[in-house]
This record gives sequence, structure tokens and C-alpha cells, in this order.
Amino acid sequence: MRSIDKTTYAEIHNTKSETNMDTVRAFIAIELSDDIKKELEEIKSVLMSRNSTPAKWVDPQSIHLTLKFLGDITSDKVAEVLDGIKSGVDGISSFQIQLAGLGIFPNLARTQVVWAGITGGMDQLKQLQKNIEIEMDKQGIPRENRTFTPHLTLARVRNHATSEERKRLGDLVTGTPFTGGAMRVDSVNLMKSQLTRQGALYTRLGSIRLE
Repeated sequence: MRSIDKTTYAEIHNTKSETNMDTVRAFIAIELSDDIKKELEEIKSVLMSRNSTPAKWVDPQSIHLTLKFLGDITSDKVAEVLDGIKSGVDGISSFQIQLAGLGIFPNLARTQVVWAGITGGMDQLKQLQKNIEIEMDKQGIPRENRTFTPHLTLARVRNHATSEERKRLGDLVTGTPFTGGAMRVDSVNLMKSQLTRQGALYTRLGSIRLE
């Protein structure tokens, strides 16, 4: 039987009382291992050293494998969302994923996002994301229309970047081989995102373990 991390409810109440906010900006994600974050830092450094396209590079310590962005939810809805995640992971055992490949969105001519790919455990990962979409839809949070494409965002190109700069970065990214390490996915987490002048701060509101 699934159980919610015992610290969850204390964290929820502390978050509400300390920030004195009625809503939290939340998303559902898989947190990455320290080894995976280290490898993302290394490939990020390689790409940055080889290209000067204006872009905002993400700190690997803050990268997650996002399954569902929720937006602003009321603090008293957090427990309900966690119950939904609990139902969504039912029947899915822990599985392994691996870093593999680099890519860009949406295409080479208009590079906007640089990402690292995921392989391994795709059937479980996609089923997990589908289940969570269904459970959140039951709670009035609309389903995502776009097809779920597992990836880890490394950078977002600045608006003032030229077409030539975007293409050069896209060519570099798609022409750079990358195969990273593996990690076991054994939990799904509800995360809080708080924007600050130093960047986004992430707090885990609760964690549901897989079998």
C-alpha cells in the first residue's frame, strides 16, 4: 500500500505559515541523482565553451524531470494533489532511466530550448505521466495537449538572439554526442517553485514512493 512521506504534512503547514501565502506554484517531477546532475554540469560547460549564442543556462542542481506542471494551487489543495499522485503511481514499480543524446526545440532554424534526452524505462515513464495527467484532470487541472517528450532542459535562448546564432547553437547541440549515466526512479515528488532575484528555488512538498 502506498504511503505519503511522513514529513509531507508538516512541510505543507510550515510552507503556508512561513510564507503566509494562500497559493503555491507547483509541479510534479522526478528528482535527479547527484551523479546525473554532475554529468549535466559537464556537458553544459562543454556547450557553453563552444558557443556564444545568448542563452540562459539552467543550474543542473535545479533540473528536474517534470511530469506535470500544475501552476498556482491553493495550499489546502496540496494534500489532495498528493493523494492523486499516490493513485497515479499505483501498480508502477521502480525503474531505471539513463541520459542519452542532446536536442533542441522546436527546430534548427529556430532553436529556443536546449535539452538532454532520456532513455530506458520509457514504457513505465510514459505510463506514469499518463496516469498523473488522468488523476490531475479529475481534480480540475487540465491535461497537457502536447505529447509527453521526456527531457531535461539545459538552456533557453534569449529573445534577442539572431537567427544565425540560433542555428549555430542548434548545429552544435545536435552534432555533439552525449551518453550519460543511469539512475533508478523510485519516487515521484510534488515540488514548490518560488521565483527570486537569484533564480527559482525549489522545495519538496511531498514524495510518493514507487514499489
